[in-house]
Amino acid sequence: MTGADYCAWEHVNFSRMGHARALIYFFECGLSSKKWEDDIVSEDFGFPASQTGISQEDRDRLNKDLFT
Repeated sequence: MTGADYCAWEHVNFSRMGHARALIYFFECGLSSKKWEDDIVSEDFGFPASQTGISQEDRDRLNKDLFT
């Protein structure tokens, strides 16, 4: 893998993890627990907040591996 290929690969993986974190927040966070007033969550569209079923190990990886 060349340096340019590796950078593109890293960018794609970073983007995937970032979007996964955003989707978890979107589906799990309710209106009363939004971090910011203008956050959009599933309850804004009439769908109740619920746990996504992601394991704690995967959740920790998404939260920690993004910036390590």
